[in-house]
Amino acid sequence: MSGSNLQTLSEIYNDRLFRIPDYQRGYSWEDEQLTDFWRDLNNLDDIRTHYTGMITVEHKKENNNYHIIDGQQRLTTIMILLQVILEEFNDDEWIGDDEFGKTKSRLVEQFLYKRTGKDGYKINPIFGYDKDNPSDIYYRTKILSLENSDIHNVATDTLYTKNLNYAQEFFIKKIDKSDKNGLEVLVRKITKQLKFNFYEIDKSDGLDEYIIFETMNNRGKSLTTLELLKNRLIYLTTLLKNEDEEIEELRKNINDVWKTIYGYLGKRSQHKIEDDKFLKDHWIMYFGEYDRNIANPEKDFLLKEHFTIQKVIFKDSDTHKKFIEFSKTNSLPIEKVRARYIDYSDIKNYIYNIQNAVVAYYNMLNPLQTDYTDEVKKWLSKINRLGFDTFKPLLMSVLINIEHIEEHQLIKLLNLIETYMFIKFKTRKSSRTTITEFFKLAYVYHTKKNIYELLEKLDGFVYENHRNKLFKFNNFRDIIYNNFDEKEGWYSWNGLQYLLYEYELYLQENIKGENKLQWDESGEKSVKDTIEHIYPQNTNRECWEEFNNLDEGDRYLILHSLGNLVLLSKSYNSMLGNKCFEDKKEIFSSASYSTIQISQNNKWTQETILKRGSDILSFMSLRWNISIPNEEIDKLLH
Repeated sequence: MSGSNLQTLSEIYNDRLFRIPDYQRGYSWEDEQLTDFWRDLNNLDDIRTHYTGMITVEHKKENNNYHIIDGQQRLTTIMILLQVILEEFNDDEWIGDDEFGKTKSRLVEQFLYKRTGKDGYKINPIFGYDKDNPSDIYYRTKILSLENSDIHNVATDTLYTKNLNYAQEFFIKKIDKSDKNGLEVLVRKITKQLKFNFYEIDKSDGLDEYIIFETMNNRGKSLTTLELLKNRLIYLTTLLKNEDEEIEELRKNINDVWKTIYGYLGKRSQHKIEDDKFLKDHWIMYFGEYDRNIANPEKDFLLKEHFTIQKVIFKDSDTHKKFIEFSKTNSLPIEKVRARYIDYSDIKNYIYNIQNAVVAYYNMLNPLQTDYTDEVKKWLSKINRLGFDTFKPLLMSVLINIEHIEEHQLIKLLNLIETYMFIKFKTRKSSRTTITEFFKLAYVYHTKKNIYELLEKLDGFVYENHRNKLFKFNNFRDIIYNNFDEKEGWYSWNGLQYLLYEYELYLQENIKGENKLQWDESGEKSVKDTIEHIYPQNTNRECWEEFNNLDEGDRYLILHSLGNLVLLSKSYNSMLGNKCFEDKKEIFSSASYSTIQISQNNKWTQETILKRGSDILSFMSLRWNISIPNEEIDKLLH
């Protein structure tokens, strides 16, 4: 590197233009990092300086910009705060003391943007992103409040633009009660008292900005594998031997694909999809790899084994001839030898696939936001309620190819997956013995796209002679018995919410009614908040005398029996408490189809509880094609 020294922001922003290059991730700081920065700034007194970190840049002489390799998160945060503060001043208002102060307009020109050309029409931000990046448009139009002809393209729903927006709102709230003297102090701290270790890369030292980026960007909020992978792929394009036009197009495609990926991952701000969970599932599907003994096997594979310099750097015409000769000499299939190398088409095919995959992945997790048929939405919603567990790679591979699958085939597939998950993970003790089987199926289907073979395989996992072979009654019975011995009976069973919700849908479909109870209303996470004990848990009221007269053990058994439990929204649940059945009936008469059925009873007795429990078990038997011996039903219920 050409040199480094401690400099203030005023010294660094000395007729330099800074840009965040396309291989960098976008703005990723959230509340924790912003709070730490704000605390450090406020704890800084009027005299001391504060070491704020490293800024590493490379001077791009062709356009006289400085690419920020390390330090963009800190600089972005500071620029957002500075803009928020300066918004409180008029353009000609003096900020600071007589010796070191400046007008607002001069500070804007030094740190935020300059207007040039006739009438100042041309605007050039001092700090920003590469052009055509959604974050660049957002930063210009929403943070700096500059007009832009591309304003209609502002992508406010990406993870990174949402973080930019959050940081702006964070600082607006923080300075809300500050007077102008306090704001001037903040400007002085930002521009004069924060000190940075400023490095400029010298290419003559043989250093490469992409490798430095991977090496240095491990402070603050760590890079995800998905972010590192983008940088790696862009770096590999610089090693390819293709025409310049092809390389430029591929690099643009990589950037466009990552914009798409982050657009979908952050499409629903309250339900963000984690970068690396998606990447791992795609890796399993695309490469057919998996190692349960390693925490993040996809990271090692993608960055240390597959998309590596060694696989590309020798990819010229001479090497191409050599590996063909190697294939012939060693009697190895050309595909196996070919797999040792990465070329233009490998990268292009990979990014095209991962772009299609993220759309399918989002649709899989948000079926109601799609244009799928109602039946497909229904079954995908059921699987979402259960949790996808090991099936995400497989379902993603299928949904990528959805236009080539008949709807009845897709419904059968979803039905098989839902059945497998409910039986295996709700009625049996935890078992993950078949996890690799489903990962293999994802890869095989993605490679061969044979839906008939896939359905046959899945059917074999679940059924034998049209009967559900997965369900083991003794195992299920032991779970329920153990819950009565050590927990709270059916109330503690982890499949209770799903079973009761499916029973609710069954009653609704029988009369072709509209939804009265939404799954998200039932709370999803907490059984305690959403399951109502019809005969209440704590009561001495005379109206429950029949139950109160039972000995403690019998009362416990009937209290937590299946038939005494009903799924309700939190709002209804909070209204009921330990009221008498007569009072509950009035609320039950409209709350849900299950409660309407309950309200048709004149009294709530042990017999009605056992009868309702038996009805639900009969539904369970038919719904999942399982066999519960008649003589065991009473034992399961009390």
